[in-house]
Amino acid sequence: MKKVINQIGKALEYLDKLGTGKSFQLFRSLGYEKLYSLSEKVDHKTLLYISQNLDEKTIVEFLNRIPEETLVTLLSTVRPGDITYFANSIPMDDLVLLSTSIPAVDIAEMSLKTGKESSAELLKNIGTRKSIDLLNEVGIQNFIQLSLKIPPTQLIPVIRELTPQQSGVWIRKRGIGDIPRLIEAFGVQNLLVFLRTLGFEKNIHIMDVLGLEELIELAYTISGMKLPGKSSSDRNSKGSRSGSGSSSKKTPKKKTKVKKKSSSTSKKKRKPGKPA
Repeated sequence: MKKVINQIGKALEYLDKLGTGKSFQLFRSLGYEKLYSLSEKVDHKTLLYISQNLDEKTIVEFLNRIPEETLVTLLSTVRPGDITYFANSIPMDDLVLLSTSIPAVDIAEMSLKTGKESSAELLKNIGTRKSIDLLNEVGIQNFIQLSLKIPPTQLIPVIRELTPQQSGVWIRKRGIGDIPRLIEAFGVQNLLVFLRTLGFEKNIHIMDVLGLEELIELAYTISGMKLPGKSSSDRNSKGSRSGSGSSSKKTPKKKTKVKKKSSSTSKKKRKPGKPA
């Protein structure tokens, strides 16, 4: 009897907080048994909150498509506001793929430590499939540490440049300290040029041989050298001369004949009667 009264009380609370239309939509789409089962395993006020802050289609898909065990872990661990942020920011297909590929405790930890905005930005810009492969390769703790040390706007281009396998090799072999230090020393764009020019394997080999700080010092030294050969100004002047072609040659000016004025017109006529 007590259980029945409890169920009725929760049903009335749903009706009161969500309104009749949305409440019946949830009951019809999910089934009251499933909704009540979730309410027994997690704080039903959390369910009420996300139901209030998601539209009917999204909340039904979220509760139906994500496995119940994962739902219970997420709803019990992640802040309700963060859950609604993810559900509104990331396509449902991607959320389902993530929740069925990565342990729920890892997803919850990433959300709590990295923050909802950074987590969503990383997932959207790296891609869900690649993010899953990356997390499996480098480990959730290493990824969280990287995301805390490097802003998403700097971390995303580097991750996109490397394959998940390369990222895994780098971190397993050398740890997570290289990437933040290289970004600090070179800047993101210069680091990308460095990776593209030498290739991943050669970069790792050079860091192993020289050491990270020695590599950075060498790069600074080379950048300050005045190397022999044509300077950039020489090349530019040569290019401008070759580009101008025959236009640099002087073209002979045509001589124009100047007509001399006749003496009769140049002298003034004397008035008659006056001596010269």
